[in-house]
Order: sequence, then structure tokens, then C-alpha cells
Amino acid sequence: MSRIQKTKKGVAAIYVVVFTTMLIGIITLSFLRIMLSESGRTLNDTMSDSAYNAALAGVEDAKYVISKYEKKVSGSDTSIPDDFKNIVETKTDDCDIISEAMEKLHVTGLKDGTDYYIGTDGSRSDQDQAYTCVTIKLEGDFRGTLTSNDPTLIVPLKPSGKGDNKAEKVAKIELTWYSSGDDDDVSNAISGHLLENLQSDGLNDIVNNTAVVSSTATGVLGKKGVKSDDEQTIFNGLRMMLVQSSLGAVNPDDYYSSDAGRTNRGTLMLLPSTEGASTIGAEELVASADKNLNAPQAVKCENGICKVTIGLPDPKPSPMGNDRDPDNFFLVLNTVYSNPTTKVIIKMKNSSDEEIPFFNVQPIVDSTGRSGDLFRRVEARIGTKNGATLLPTAELSSNSDIKKDFYVTEKCIQGTDKCK
Repeated sequence: MSRIQKTKKGVAAIYVVVFTTMLIGIITLSFLRIMLSESGRTLNDTMSDSAYNAALAGVEDAKYVISKYEKKVSGSDTSIPDDFKNIVETKTDDCDIISEAMEKLHVTGLKDGTDYYIGTDGSRSDQDQAYTCVTIKLEGDFRGTLTSNDPTLIVPLKPSGKGDNKAEKVAKIELTWYSSGDDDDVSNAISGHLLENLQSDGLNDIVNNTAVVSSTATGVLGKKGVKSDDEQTIFNGLRMMLVQSSLGAVNPDDYYSSDAGRTNRGTLMLLPSTEGASTIGAEELVASADKNLNAPQAVKCENGICKVTIGLPDPKPSPMGNDRDPDNFFLVLNTVYSNPTTKVIIKMKNSSDEEIPFFNVQPIVDSTGRSGDLFRRVEARIGTKNGATLLPTAELSSNSDIKKDFYVTEKCIQGTDKCK
């Protein structure tokens, strides 16, 4: 073999070694980059979860403060000082409300500088977890969820009771509801099953009937649908019941009748519609109390969201006067034979359409957590039982079918002979 051929083979071998080394180096660097990226992502996820847990710890401390506030307001714990109640009610935007409230309860050691460290003794943990700011607001709107497993909401209509924010000043409520879309078998449950769909299916006479809405032929309000048992559909309607009374009311018959535009109880069946009303007058609730009007109310819906303002009648007078009893003033909301998870937003308003916020019905906790230099922020609404003697959601419940005989009446007033 000549010297030139040997040189060429040597150069070729060098090229192979160089290119192989470069290829292996590139692959190694790629894997190293992926490993570093995944490691960083895992670290960020861990830090994010840690910060989220720190924020939840802030929510838990806020729940403790709220529970103590409830005991102070109800008078069940007289050892809690008045200063504690004042802090919770007045320092709604103060990030240090937890520290100040806990100090009044003689709980110390939470705070270090501007942070509240997560640990058994309030010291720094290995992940440097802390919540940096927690606020508690006792006022706001009401937000709830109706599901197939929990289809009833009982909502105390409780304002602060001060100045213009008194129960007797509440003249109307703004009700908004929509499907959350969480159910796999539901696709835009409201827009797909409107009142117009019922009418186009030949049920126009039934849904517009001003007498008792019932039919053995169609099952329009039967089972979980709006057609027949053989062709069930999802229909995102709501039933709203108002319960109220005047201060000192003791006559049970007052709950089931109306008098001079006043009533202590009324029920509306609210059906989604693209051409429905955006307002419903208080006279509709008054009429429903005497069974003079049982027709469903079509509510205006756009883009899958239904919204209506409903006027509230004054309660029937009692020996103590006309003022509404703030401890017996609430709404009961039910889904009507409907499967989709339904979100509900309620606002109280006065006669001038100015919002009257709920007070201590659903305190709003805003908590920011930190782990290292990564922050997470959460908002939680804490439900309370303050403001009304809550009703049971059902008189009878069963895990299987319930078989019973019942009667449907027309224009029937309890305690009288005015029944058909």
C-alpha cells in the first residue's frame, strides 16, 4: 500500500472519529438540556404547589378567625374581646388582619417580618413556605353551585342592617345562572334547550298555560326532561322560592296567601329563552302565593348565560309593623329536572338599582402564598349559617325510587276551601 493511500485512510478515520464525537456530543448536550429543563420544570411545579399550599394555609387561618367571629356575634363565646370583632369588620383590605386578630385571641408567633411562615411553631420550613397577605371581606355578592347530587341552595338575604343596608331596603334581586360545562354529557345546556325548543316540539299550550302546569301526556315537568320518558333531554331551568315575614309574625296562614300586593312566600319557575324577559315584577311572586299564576317565566339568555332582575314584594304586616324580619328572609333555589352543574350569582338591590351587598353570608378570603420567590394567589368563599334558620333540603329522601300517590290542585290556598 502506498504512503498516500495510508494517509487518506488515516484522514478518513480521523473524520469518522471527529463526526462521531460531535454527534455523541450533540446528543449528550440535547439530553442534558432536556434533563435541565425537566428538572427546572419539576422544581417550578414543586415550588408552585408549595406556594399554593401556603396560600391554602392562609385560608385555613382565615376560617379560624371567621369561626371565632361567628361565635362572638352569636354570643356563644363571651371570652372573645370586642376589639377582635372590630378588627374583622373594619380591616377588610388589611393584609395583617390575621396577625392582629390572632393577637387579640392571644395566638402569637405567626409573623416574621411581612411573612407568615408555615411550620409547627411558625418558623421557616425547609421550602421557605409562607403566606404574605390574607384579606377577609364580609361583604359581597353570593355565588353558589347546583349539581345533580346537591340540587338545592338556601341563600339568606342578609345585608349589614346599618343605614340603607337593611333588610326592608332590599327591593329586588339580580339572578344570573349558567352551566359550568363540567359534565361530559352536557354541551351548552342552556342554549341547546330553550323555551323555544319546547314550543317547537308542540308544547306551546302547556308552557303558556296560566293554570297549573301539568300534563300526563307529555311529562313537560316529569322526570329529568322536558319531553317524554322515552326522549329525555337536559333543561337548565330554575325554581326560585322567596320566604320572608315581618318582625313578630306568628300566623302560619300568612305564608300561603297574599294581601294588597304583599306576600310572605312566592315561587317562580324560570325557563331559559332567547326572547325572554330581563325583569320580572314583584306582582308575579304575589300572584303565585294565591295560585293565581303558575305559568313559567321566560328569562332572557345570551351566550349561554341567563340573567334576570326580580322584584320582591313587601311582607305581610304583623302586630309589630311592616318591617321585614332580617332573620327570616331568604331564597331557595332548585334545579328543575336538570343534570348540568349550574353556577348561580345573586345580587341584592334597592329600589334605585343600587347594590346592597350580602353581609357575613359568604365571607371572601383572598390569600397569597409564597415558596422561595414563587407566588400563588387563591380566593375562597366561606359559607356560614348566619342570617337565617336554614330549611332542610327535602322532607323525604331516598337512594331508590319513591312511590306515592299525590294530588295536583288548582288555585288552592291552605286553610280554606278554595281548592279544585
